[in-house]
Amino acid sequence: MRLRLPGLLIWLVIVWILLWGDLSFANVLSGLAVSILIVIGSGIGSSSRPEPDERARVSPVHLVGFAFFVLFKLVQSNLALARVVVTPGSRIKSGVLAIELRTDQPLVMITVANVITLTPGTMTLEAKGSPATLYINVLQLDDPEAVRRDVADIEARAVKAFGSRRARKELSSPTGGRS
Repeated sequence: MRLRLPGLLIWLVIVWILLWGDLSFANVLSGLAVSILIVIGSGIGSSSRPEPDERARVSPVHLVGFAFFVLFKLVQSNLALARVVVTPGSRIKSGVLAIELRTDQPLVMITVANVITLTPGTMTLEAKGSPATLYINVLQLDDPEAVRRDVADIEARAVKAFGSRRARKELSSPTGGRS
């Protein structure tokens, strides 16, 4: 990991300079400072490495499928939300659901929370770990169980795309990751 650290710092400095759009000594110096803070703050340079079963495993085929699934869900939710907005006399029945995820891998929880927030008509209000629970505001809450199934589907697809071995085992177990 130590050999990759200088390359990561250089890459972050380059991104910083590109964001500012000006190659100057001040931008290079401030970019280096911000990059070091990011690396230290995120723990990227620490010697503690996750166990092999805890590391994210990217499946390119499932990742592409996940990307198309998210695009489909975006279009589907946009159409559903547009129908609610333009239908005269339609009643909006919003609500908040607490949905416990079947895995507690942070990357999966963050991805599911972001996909939900990106989808029109839903918003992740809070994400808590151990057990991983998402609190979701749903604009048109006609069927809470359908929302729970949708979140479980997003989670399953995210785990298949880049979940750890342990997360994949949890998802495929009969208890769905919970004892």
